[in-house]
Amino acid sequence: GLIHLLRAYHRLRKRHVDARLLVLGAGPKLREYRRFVGLRQIRDVEFLGRVSDEEKARYLASADIFCAPSTGQESFGIVLLEAMAARLPVIATSIPGYMSVVSEGVDSLVVGPRSAPEIGAAMVRLARDPALRRRLGEAGRTKAQGYAWSVVAQKVVNVYESALRASGAE
Repeated sequence: GLIHLLRAYHRLRKRHVDARLLVLGAGPKLREYRRFVGLRQIRDVEFLGRVSDEEKARYLASADIFCAPSTGQESFGIVLLEAMAARLPVIATSIPGYMSVVSEGVDSLVVGPRSAPEIGAAMVRLARDPALRRRLGEAGRTKAQGYAWSVVAQKVVNVYESALRASGAE
C-alpha cells in the first residue's frame, strides 16, 4: 500500500503542509517508489530501508503520526501496536488484521485500503490538530499496554488453567 501513501503525501505537500515522510522497510517495488517520488519531485521523502528494532523505536519516538497503508495482507497489527506504544496517533486501513487492533476515532483514524484521498485527508486532519494527535496517541498507548508480553502470557496461562479445571485434570 505504500504507493497510496506516497500519492496521499504528494497531495499533502501540494496543500503546503510542512511534513517529512520516513519510509521504513524494503521490498521488491522500492525502485518503483523512488522513481514515483523523483518524477513528481516530491520533497522530504526518505527511504530508510530495513532498520533494527532499536532504530525503529527511535524513529517512532521522533514521529508525529504513524500511517500503515496496508492493503490486506496483514494478519495482525503488531506495527500499529508498536506505534501506539510510542504514543503515536495511527492512520490505519480498514483491513481485517488491523481492525482487530484499532478503534476508529478512539486511538486511530481508519481509512479505506488503496484510498490515497482518504489517507491524505486523515494526514491533513492530524497534521492540523495537535489536540487530536495527543488524544489518539494517549488512547493508543493505553491500548498497547494491554498487549504487553506479560499481560498476554498471563491470559494464555489463565486459558490453560481454565481448561485443566474444566477437564478435571487439576
